[in-house]
Amino acid sequence: MDIFPNFKQPLFHVPSQRPCISLGGCLTSKLVTAKFNNGMVLSIRLAELIPNELTNCAHCGNPVKPDQKGVCKKCRTPLCPSCGKCNC
Repeated sequence: MDIFPNFKQPLFHVPSQRPCISLGGCLTSKLVTAKFNNGMVLSIRLAELIPNELTNCAHCGNPVKPDQKGVCKKCRTPLCPSCGKCNC
């Protein structure tokens, strides 16, 4: 993620493949405090997060969201539930 997330912005943690919500953070250390659905609150590096927003698949054009099928850990793009591809 290149920009710092807003308060209560939906995010997706790529290493754990789990959605979370931003609660704030520190700009100098590039850490974001995030709350997961199970109630766990962690400080996570900004580089490990992507916005949990609706985008279009680059291959088939269908709408895709990171929490539907997960995110490719290599290229950090959502996996399409229809065609199963990412940008790799």
